[in-house]
Amino acid sequence: MPHTSSDIYWEEHGQGPVTLVMLPGFGASADLMTGIVRHLSGFRVLIFDLPGHGQSVRAPADGRLSTLAATLHDAINDAGVDDYCLAGFSLGGAIAVRIALDYPDEVRALVGVVPWNAAGTTAGDEVIAGFDAAYGDAEALAQAVAAISLDPSKTSGLTNSMLTVTEQMWHGWLAGGALTSQADELSEIRVPSCTYSAGRTSSWIKPSSWTTCGASPEAVRSC
Repeated sequence: MPHTSSDIYWEEHGQGPVTLVMLPGFGASADLMTGIVRHLSGFRVLIFDLPGHGQSVRAPADGRLSTLAATLHDAINDAGVDDYCLAGFSLGGAIAVRIALDYPDEVRALVGVVPWNAAGTTAGDEVIAGFDAAYGDAEALAQAVAAISLDPSKTSGLTNSMLTVTEQMWHGWLAGGALTSQADELSEIRVPSCTYSAGRTSSWIKPSSWTTCGASPEAVRSC
């Protein structure tokens, strides 16, 4: 699969009249997302590794939300796409919001799957600080991922993926970018939008007029 001019890795799956761009969460990579694709028949699906993640480790990645969004937006365009639905997971959800706010004429619909809190992380959050301090420590990361997982047996791949994240991206996001708030801008989103949350996770703050729906082709179409 190809890389863009900024060294962002991406994969293409399936065919359909609508292009769905998927952005993984913090520490995750495109290969962890491919199992979802089989449930998205009827879509052309593009999955991008985030900057500093997976096979995008050579891409610029300072951990700032605005920079991450700009880099990925350019990568999407570089892949020949300028009209798409956008689904983001966790950090990918926060990036998706930024892209939808900054490039509303390109994004047809926005789906956040357990998206990062739009108000940003509270300074001094012990869980975030623990992840930040655990950079490169496989045992500590495995324990941390298990602690926030409903079923730790299904998240071992995430631990391995986290070990590939660049140090600049890791600390740049957890100690800086994660504090960024977009909450006051949510009402400016002009595209149909929805969120999906489950278990012990929380969704971004959203206007009451938004619809909460599942991450499925039907959900994207309804959005």
